[in-house]
Amino acid sequence: MAASGTLVLPVPGLAATMGAALVLNPIMVALAGATGSAVANVAGYLIGRSSHRAVESHLGHRRWYARIEVRMERRGFMTLFLFAAIPNPMFDVAGIVAGSMGYPFKRLAVACWLGKATNFILLATIASWSIPALGRIFGL
Repeated sequence: MAASGTLVLPVPGLAATMGAALVLNPIMVALAGATGSAVANVAGYLIGRSSHRAVESHLGHRRWYARIEVRMERRGFMTLFLFAAIPNPMFDVAGIVAGSMGYPFKRLAVACWLGKATNFILLATIASWSIPALGRIFGL
């Protein structure tokens, strides 16, 4: 949760999840990480929701903002899911746009959690399978 709650300072949450998946159940680690990440990412939504006019006036003229806004208007749930599923810093921006547009919070929460769960399960599974295999290959 702490890793995803920072909008400016990136914290290595995915690396921590991958490390924990080496010693704990990878699926449980991934689900816990996804839940914490989804809860923490609500901050971007709340920023957009509470400061709609400020967000529009400061970011509305940016090309990337307009692109995300168009995607949110067409397929908001899928846009949020994909932004959450792919590790990228633009997910926070998508949350701000969703809040600014008045996107329903429940839909955002579900899309965010499903996307983060997909992301974390994939990374935790890869870590739990590949890192031990690399250790055996290189004799570590």
